[in-house]
Amino acid sequence: MADEWVVPETFPELESKYVHLWRTRVSTSLPRLETCLTVLSPQEKERMNRFYFEKDRNQFAVAHAMLRTILGKYLNQAPETIEFDTWMNGKPCLRDEFDRDDYCFNLSHSDDMILLAVAEGREVGVDVERIRPDFEGQKIAQDLFSSCEISMLQAMSGERQQTAFFECWTGKEAYIKAHGKGLSMPLNEFDVSSVFDEGMCVVFDMSAPVFRWWVRRFEPGEGYAGAFSVSGKSCLYKCFEF
Repeated sequence: MADEWVVPETFPELESKYVHLWRTRVSTSLPRLETCLTVLSPQEKERMNRFYFEKDRNQFAVAHAMLRTILGKYLNQAPETIEFDTWMNGKPCLRDEFDRDDYCFNLSHSDDMILLAVAEGREVGVDVERIRPDFEGQKIAQDLFSSCEISMLQAMSGERQQTAFFECWTGKEAYIKAHGKGLSMPLNEFDVSSVFDEGMCVVFDMSAPVFRWWVRRFEPGEGYAGAFSVSGKSCLYKCFEF
């Protein structure tokens, strides 16, 4: 069953057993672009203006304005006043004075879609990808997927195989983003294969076999695949329109 994305009547309270997923599309946010620019920091505007293409500048502005606006609601702070920091590995986080440990977040975007995941007191990563029918996923999988993931993909065919590749890819990306280590983590040394059938799985990671991480896939919208990853216990999720 497809995920239901709702516009909340009142801003939702974040409980520890949930991950909140927020989505928007660049195309539908363009009428609010001027408002988006008013909440960005000077540093963010500088980063935005480094993009050569207008579509990339617009995507950056909408994504970071959404991040600031939503975090501002959770924190009861004006969005333009929020300040960010980074871990040693470069993953963005809130500065200490903004309850850094209470609210963890991660952004992702692909084509027209922007996704934000927010969790309470646990690390979170999210990834969204547009499903491209002409993308040769099998070649990528042979180099970067675990042996179990490759076997499961090879057992599929046609459209299901193509969709499953992106389901697996977003699961792996969400996991490494939750860690904050990026592609310094070898993608073929951990396995999220059961996310294909069950929708959720415990990550089997040969480099960290004791600590529990979860990956869960969801449906961002037609033509897209998405997944998020969290540390600790399994969790539920809610989907909201920004």
